[in-house]
Amino acid sequence: MPHAEGTDRGDAGPPPHNATRSTACSASSTITPIKGWRSYTEERDNVRQAVNEFIRTSGDFDAVVDFDAVVRDPADPQRINPSYDSGDHLHPSDAGYRAMAEAIDLGALR
Repeated sequence: MPHAEGTDRGDAGPPPHNATRSTACSASSTITPIKGWRSYTEERDNVRQAVNEFIRTSGDFDAVVDFDAVVRDPADPQRINPSYDSGDHLHPSDAGYRAMAEAIDLGALR
């Protein structure tokens, strides 16, 4: 398949005329707790926490949703709150996903 004029493989080229930096909103969310998951290690959690700190404090995003704060267990912040844990200690339950959805400020995405 031919590439668009002025682009190379892996280069998407310039943004469409209606996608300008001034109108686009960049949003991010923190990574939820993983302690108890079968592949959990302290090293992985340290990376998760470092990434979350960057997301929260860098100022690189127009909007940030702190899913970590929403679903973590106050008694053990490296774990998902048991009332939000699907059972695998990695994925939220339906109640957890509901709490995450309710934490999104749709007005910040405009």
